[in-house]
Amino acid sequence: EYEYFYINNDFTISDDAGTIQGDGENDPSADLNPGSGLIVETETETQKLNELHIKMKGSESASVIAASNMEANKVYFDIEIQKARWYFFCFPFNVKAVNVDAPGNYVFRVYDPEERANGKTGWVNWIGDLLYAGQGYIFHCSKAGVLSLCVEKEDMNWSAEDRPQTLTASPSENEQDASWNFIGNPHTSYYDINNTGYTQPITIWNGTSYEAVRPGDDEYSLSPFEGFFVQKPDEVSEMNFPAEGENDGRYTYHQMQQRNSANKAKAAGFAKTVNAERQIINLTISDGQATDKTRVVFNEKQSQNYEMSCDAAKFLSTEQVPQLYSQDNSQTKYAINERPAGEVNLGYIAAAQGQLTISAQRMDQPMMLRDNVMNITHDLSASDYIFSTTAGTFNDRFVLTLNPEATSIGKVLKETGVSVWADHGGIYFNGIEQQNVTIYSAGGSLLANNVRNGFLPLPASSYIVKVDKNTTKIIVR
Repeated sequence: EYEYFYINNDFTISDDAGTIQGDGENDPSADLNPGSGLIVETETETQKLNELHIKMKGSESASVIAASNMEANKVYFDIEIQKARWYFFCFPFNVKAVNVDAPGNYVFRVYDPEERANGKTGWVNWIGDLLYAGQGYIFHCSKAGVLSLCVEKEDMNWSAEDRPQTLTASPSENEQDASWNFIGNPHTSYYDINNTGYTQPITIWNGTSYEAVRPGDDEYSLSPFEGFFVQKPDEVSEMNFPAEGENDGRYTYHQMQQRNSANKAKAAGFAKTVNAERQIINLTISDGQATDKTRVVFNEKQSQNYEMSCDAAKFLSTEQVPQLYSQDNSQTKYAINERPAGEVNLGYIAAAQGQLTISAQRMDQPMMLRDNVMNITHDLSASDYIFSTTAGTFNDRFVLTLNPEATSIGKVLKETGVSVWADHGGIYFNGIEQQNVTIYSAGGSLLANNVRNGFLPLPASSYIVKVDKNTTKIIVR
């Protein structure tokens, strides 16, 4: 019997262990500290709680994974916030306005997709009596502290069920502005985007700028309460978040970390291979404090025009941070640009005068960066590119071009049957049979001969991998 308990890690309540009972008259209250997880697996008993505090600090949030086998009189979402920063929220239950407690003057805003479709920002101040479950909101407060939102019992739903989020269409003359929906994670746990069955890119907020990720290409789990943007294609009416069976994407913070480690081990066991049809180039720009990302994917099956199924428009941040994007001939700005191979124009925004660094985090196709101002062509496989800039927006300075001296890893796979890909701390090899695989430093020194299947640990650097007569460049971070 407990009046109160707290957990710091994962804790599972099952039929064998029994529920945590109250004193016979009152149900216990509980604090779920950041990073912890309460998992309720009982089938015959219901876990009853009085007040439950689900706490979040930074990227670590408490989680609850239940299946109609839990009740609470009140639930509090206690979220540590910094002053004068924007937070992107979506709550799993309705929250009444009178139950919002913030440390200073605050504002919630909602997103109007019709405004965005008409070329405007789309943000509208929230005025109402209710924060709706499944609706995305952004939040800003004048003081640091704890944002606490109380959910009343009648607004809770702890059932384990699929929770589809409806997507609405908002036609626009510009396809990159059409049908953007601001929704979020509908569960009280972390949720793996690769379990949604959704294949289009989604746009998240990383604290200072927007970042696009795509199921299948990226490992990313939405935090509890996390809001995000997704663009609705014509043939899609909802985005689902299954919570039962093999497609259940709910995880606690610790389970998510364990799953990421397992996925990495699975890759080492050759379950992963490169896609010969899609060559991914991940680029970053940084001022040493903040980093922004963009992606180019070479795919001969896609067009050079904007396509909702694979492209993601670049959302520009109002924060004083550097930002990077690619462009097409119509000056559309891309966070993810899937297109046929060829030269790609890059644009950037510098918040202040100084030095910036462009880095290639992944290059399935080795690329060169042409600086039209300095009249320099730099090999991104060899090193990062550091340059000086004034503050402003620059759309004509940089062009991404193919490296004529190295083939793509996709071509290596097609011609030799060998998959080669880099990960943190080394290079994976798969499909090697009788092929001769050697590794050289960027300077040409032989580092390894007769390489076999598996993971080869290597320091962060650039390497030349030769498979028979085919040569490609690999970056290890």
